Amino acid sequence: MKKCFSLTCLMLVLGVLLLPAPGRCCWWWGPNDLVPDDSCSGGEKRILITYDSRHNATSLIAQSIYNRLCENASVDLKYVNNLDPDDIETYDAIIIGSPIYISSWLPDVNRLLQLHHDKIARVPSSAYFITCTFLKDSNDTPQRRQDAYDYYIKKVVEQYPDIKPIDTGVLSGEFLYSELYFLEWFLMKISGFQEGDFRNEAKIEAWADGFWEKIQ
Repeated sequence: MKKCFSLTCLMLVLGVLLLPAPGRCCWWWGPNDLVPDDSCSGGEKRILITYDSRHNATSLIAQSIYNRLCENASVDLKYVNNLDPDDIETYDAIIIGSPIYISSWLPDVNRLLQLHHDKIARVPSSAYFITCTFLKDSNDTPQRRQDAYDYYIKKVVEQYPDIKPIDTGVLSGEFLYSELYFLEWFLMKISGFQEGDFRNEAKIEAWADGFWEKIQ
């Protein structure tokens, strides 16, 4: 009887993992519909923007930053797994971005920092940005921004003290149930999490403009 119960539990767990997510045809674990890597020649300074994304919102935000900086600089936009680490030191500035997922940065960005923080530290200017729904417009206050920094960015800055970012950004992201994998969808539903697209293009561009001013 005990063996049968254990087998039933195992089958239920496998069933949950293999069920398709809303809006998806199958279960898999990785980013969807990323914007393509891109390059522009807008000026003498060379900037690298590299990022990870779970459900594409962060890739779209990275693209908005890229589009803004292309007005003044030559910029490469690269998904983190497409980045050749040997190219890092050829840039004048680097921006590294990640969504906050289960209170942490995504593993591939963490791996980039862990394995290549020495190369990143030798780039003259660097910055981090995170995306999350922590700062919906109604919650975007100075205290809330400080809390987001303390919760999600400070520990990364302290973990890699050789990297001295000249700027950090906290940018509102997107949370849509239709974009989730089944297990994510299930956990968010039972927690009653509010969905919505909380991206703010004006704030994204303002952050990119502020970074550009700091690297002059």
